[in-house]
Order: sequence, then structure tokens, then C-alpha cells
Amino acid sequence: MEDIKRLNSARDHIHNGRIDEGVSECLELIDLGSAEAPDYLGVLYLSGLGVPEDKQKAEEYFLLAHNRGYAMGTYHLAGEYRRRSKIKEAVELSKSIAGVNPSAAYWAFRGLCELNPDQRGPEAEAEDIFLKRQTWDISKRS
Repeated sequence: MEDIKRLNSARDHIHNGRIDEGVSECLELIDLGSAEAPDYLGVLYLSGLGVPEDKQKAEEYFLLAHNRGYAMGTYHLAGEYRRRSKIKEAVELSKSIAGVNPSAAYWAFRGLCELNPDQRGPEAEAEDIFLKRQTWDISKRS
């Protein structure tokens, strides 16, 4: 069971420059079975915010959060897989949480287009148009 007060306390420590205290509190929460705390530590290690940047350690924490059922951990893990060109794995993870995370649905779609470039249909063409559009002029509504 998540201890929201302790996780918020860890976040406060980190945001107020008491990195060691915040990381220690997150590690204690992980030992107690937290699903969210490993994701939070993964974000810290991915960004290098107060801790040395370590993408491998970040991925390990994201995997732990994913294995504990935390959807954002799954989302972040899929992002790391995409970064490392493990597209098939990233697609599967993104698909698994697409129902609760619209951004994951988008990345699943993008990954499927990458895996099947010869099967790109009208949906992919629409996506290409959308991505190439630099500005949206909402004053010209019909």
C-alpha cells in the first residue's frame, strides 16, 4: 500500500535540496513495496536531478515500478526502450497502458508505424501531416 505522506515527504526533501534524505525515504518505501517510489527515483536518475545521471539505474527503477503495477513506471520504461531502439518491447508496454494513458496510445501507434513502415495507411499519413504542421491557426475556423 502506498504511503502518500511519506512519498510526498521524500519529494519535499528532494525539491528543497535535501537529496540524501529524499532518496533514503524513497528507498525505504521501495523496501515496503511501494510502486510509485521506484518510478520517482527512476525519473531522478534519468534526469540527473540531485543524483548522478544513470540511465541504467533509471531503467531498473522503472522496471520495478512497472512490475509492481504502476502505469507511469510502465510508460517511463517504454520510453527508455524506445530510446534504446527496442521498439517492439516499447510498443507492447505502451499498448498495455493505452487505456489509461492517451500518450501511451500515441506512442504505441508510432511504434507500430516504425515496425511496419510498408503498411502505413491513411492514419499514418494523417499523423505525418499533423507532425509537420508548425503552427495551428485557430482564427481560420470554418
